[in-house]
Amino acid sequence: ADFLDALASHESRNILTWNEDTQEGSAFRWNNIGISQQENLNKKSDESTDSQGSNRLLYIRGDRSNEASKNSTISFRNRTSRQADIIHSNVWYVGTPVSNYSLPGYTNFVRQNTVDKRPPMIYVGGNDGMLHGFAANDGTEKMAYIPRAVYPNLARLTWPSFDDNHRYFVDG
Repeated sequence: ADFLDALASHESRNILTWNEDTQEGSAFRWNNIGISQQENLNKKSDESTDSQGSNRLLYIRGDRSNEASKNSTISFRNRTSRQADIIHSNVWYVGTPVSNYSLPGYTNFVRQNTVDKRPPMIYVGGNDGMLHGFAANDGTEKMAYIPRAVYPNLARLTWPSFDDNHRYFVDG
């Protein structure tokens, strides 16, 4: 959380998702997500729609400018950090392969995934709708992934009433 909060801009984050229209992985940017995904982000807290989906996407990426305490026009939920709570998720360490399994092709896999090609990572799901990948050596976020299954509820992260009606997202 400290590293994410210290970023000068959310723009530098490598956040990926699945585009339902193109059926391909894509960057989590407004023009790179499907139409139904955009519609899900245009939901207000009363379940009606507006045209703030692109601002909600920026909020989820980590933009803090539209939080209620900073903007009187758009009043998204105030956060204490860009990193949401991690409650039930297990933390998974993935590094260079170390076992000598007698599986077909495994020796070649080990040879191709040395530490310089596969740096140690820590993966954990957060209640910001993302599976995060952090560098194990220094804790910096290297990537995050927003699964398509969270889109129907993703706009809720911006609603001021979210803390009253907390929902779990990528949480274990």
